[in-house]
Amino acid sequence: MRKKKGMKQSYTRPEEEKEMLDCCEDDDDKNLLFTNYLKAMEIPANFWMPLMDKYNGRGDPSDHINIYKTKLQGQSPAMKYRNFHTTLASDVKRWYNKLKPGSIRSWPQLKREFVNAFIGNRTMIANIAQLNDIRQKEGETVKSYFKRFSNVINKIETVTNEKALDALVTGLHMHTSFWRHVQNSQPKTYSQLVDLVQCEIWSEETIENREKVGRERENRYRRFNQPEVVPVPILKCPQWSPYRQHHHPSSVVYTGLEYITLRIVQT
Repeated sequence: MRKKKGMKQSYTRPEEEKEMLDCCEDDDDKNLLFTNYLKAMEIPANFWMPLMDKYNGRGDPSDHINIYKTKLQGQSPAMKYRNFHTTLASDVKRWYNKLKPGSIRSWPQLKREFVNAFIGNRTMIANIAQLNDIRQKEGETVKSYFKRFSNVINKIETVTNEKALDALVTGLHMHTSFWRHVQNSQPKTYSQLVDLVQCEIWSEETIENREKVGRERENRYRRFNQPEVVPVPILKCPQWSPYRQHHHPSSVVYTGLEYITLRIVQT
């Protein structure tokens, strides 16, 4: 028997997809959960949901969205919409279950609602002004300064090559050997300046390791060549008990012993 045109083909929904329908109590609500387009979409038989950490509400929602899109790369927006609930922890799924059935009709809309609901946990985006405020402290290594600089510049969405180059050069401590090296080299791009920074960091690490080896060698030499300290035995007088030790200078003790010896010889 031929199927009539216009009739929707039925399909068997996988067990994973049935979890999404559990967020509504009534059968009427289940039918309103998806739009007609989503209800008519057939799930591929070989589809499987990739494993990923569930969002618990304590991270950046945008990062979770980006990871989810990477996991479902190549899938349609409708598939991303229908399987998004499986990446939410129980606490966050309460927010999802409170969504009005039929209120969200597309994947982009669901993304906006999700990010807006947990925007308080979003990572703050830095700006060029914060980048210009970074300065190398007196006595600070180039490695430490460049690490702080990189942490801020990586949080800026867009920064031009000229601004990054100017901010990094301006932040260097003046009249240091590396600052003079940069002034003489005059790098034209940010990448060229980073190459100079990497060379300086390598030099700092080499000197630091050399000094560390020297200190260890010196400590080892001192430990092996240090004279052995022999504890002084406590003298006890056989004629008196208990004996109380008197802390007299050695010269006085030796004089007393000579006097006693002389008296013994005379007697």
